[in-house]
Amino acid sequence: MQTDRHAAEAEWRVVQSLPFSFSTSEHKDQIEEALSMARMWRFTAVKLTPADVRFLVAPRGEAAALRDAVPRSFGSTPIREVT
Repeated sequence: MQTDRHAAEAEWRVVQSLPFSFSTSEHKDQIEEALSMARMWRFTAVKLTPADVRFLVAPRGEAAALRDAVPRSFGSTPIREVT
């Protein structure tokens, strides 16, 4: 989760029930395919409340930095650290 200052860099990950795969195994072609799909998508800002978020994810050892970066209203939202 990022502040509005970095809204252009925001990345939302939605858990899918089925895996997404590209039509090619070539990395360069996958990048082009992903960029092509992204040009078709139109996103707007989505307002989240702590009730909308089950947990936050941070690299191992970065939970405190993440806690400092999110709005205070998310102070009791659990943070899961991953490697």
